[in-house]
Amino acid sequence: MNDFQRIVKTLQNRDETCALATVVFTEGSTYRHKGARMLLFADGTMIGAISGGCLENDVLERALSVMETGQAQYILYDGSDASNNELFGDSLRFGMGCNGKTGVLIERLSGYKDEFIRTIEHALQSSEILDIATIFEMSNHTESSHMPALSGIHAFRFENGGISDAFGEDSPEMIYLAERIAACLDEFAATKEPVVSVCNIQSESGAMQEYSVLLERLPPVKELVIFGAGYDSIPLVDIASKLGWNVTIADARPAFLTKERFPTAQNLVRFHTETLEDVTRELRINTHTAAIVMTHHLERDAEVLRCILPQKPLYCGLLGPKERFAKIQKLWKERRYKVSKELLRPLYTPIGLDIGAETAEEVALSILSELQAVMRNKKGTPLKHKRGRIHDDEQ
Repeated sequence: MNDFQRIVKTLQNRDETCALATVVFTEGSTYRHKGARMLLFADGTMIGAISGGCLENDVLERALSVMETGQAQYILYDGSDASNNELFGDSLRFGMGCNGKTGVLIERLSGYKDEFIRTIEHALQSSEILDIATIFEMSNHTESSHMPALSGIHAFRFENGGISDAFGEDSPEMIYLAERIAACLDEFAATKEPVVSVCNIQSESGAMQEYSVLLERLPPVKELVIFGAGYDSIPLVDIASKLGWNVTIADARPAFLTKERFPTAQNLVRFHTETLEDVTRELRINTHTAAIVMTHHLERDAEVLRCILPQKPLYCGLLGPKERFAKIQKLWKERRYKVSKELLRPLYTPIGLDIGAETAEEVALSILSELQAVMRNKKGTPLKHKRGRIHDDEQ
């Protein structure tokens, strides 16, 4: 479950004033990167995390003030080797030993009906691409400046190209800033990649004012379709759901497709071999969908693969050894099915990473680890053997 999903779900059940902490700047080694979010409530409840537990208590103290005053705060945490927490230049130095810096924006939310939350929820429900701009720092800002405090103000660019913002002022400086942020969002949208970036905008009057703006793309809700509702699918659905996947289970056996077996599955779909092609079409498998084939029936697996591979899933995993897939290819040849090498590109078989998995739970961990690596374009290499930093530099 990504941070946005977790936050919206929490506020659906707990509609009250709270604070949202967002990592908007990082430098060096940090536990989480730009775009990580955490929800904080007045009773001390914290949903999510922005670090490994090093920053959360300090952020909570500041969040209580933000909830009371409504004034957003930006704090830069320095994780260098200091024996005590102390102010160091413009940052707060924490003796964490990781030598990274983390900039955190804390803003107040009015609850479930907050405009920011409603916009995010709509995008999640509609699977609409949404790009978000968040102002988090203003240099050279003075009390005498006529500019309002803008940290925590958002602008959105929707899939149809429309842009909305909440600057709420028609001064020439505000109009100029809105235009510049809109231009940054248009340029960001053209990347077509789920990157996170920061842009700096100079004020219309020149060096007097500069704004730092976080640009990010709302991650789509991940769809996973599992063909096969056997015993080994149960932990796979459970873990995948906890990771934020919307899971659909499809099987030919109605006795296996029950909410008691799969309480966290979004959909339970029954199919017959003769209607399989129609069912897979209705499931709308595409380049954003992952599919796992584990019906434990050779001919049925062959038919499922034949139907879903032309839909070009992001990932398609087939349970079983190499020899089993060789038998499936022989079946295709006998039935004169044409499955090109290009269609086989997203197919992973044997499925999963080599972690010595034996139990159903271990196999599920192996499969989802491979899926995560493919989705993030990683190799699944042990970090001990990785050269350079743990996290690649963000674009």
